[in-house]
Amino acid sequence: MLKKIIAILFGSLLPLVCSAQIQLDENFRPETLPRAMGQTSNEQIYGFVGKIILTAIQYAGALAILFIVLAGFRYVMSRGDEGEVGNAKNTLIWSVAALLILILSYSIVSTVFNLAASFGK
Repeated sequence: MLKKIIAILFGSLLPLVCSAQIQLDENFRPETLPRAMGQTSNEQIYGFVGKIILTAIQYAGALAILFIVLAGFRYVMSRGDEGEVGNAKNTLIWSVAALLILILSYSIVSTVFNLAASFGK
């Protein structure tokens, strides 16, 4: 199953990447590309890494919210069974804790990357 997914991804993305490289204008050389886009290479690296990290945090936040909903569903469906109610409460507590940690990490990472970008100028 995983091999099929990888084959589909590489089969569909590889031609796009190759055609994008072929269609570049001759004025765009690797040494002039960051300047042509109005950014230094350090700013581009900070921006790229920052976007990857912040996107990962956003997906993890969505997953934490999904677990909160799942815990609520398990709590309602437990019908008073103490073991199931305890499991649902534990899931809810840990999901909320994870969401709070993700919110804090999002703010810390965005602050650090904004400061790094401002010091690089």
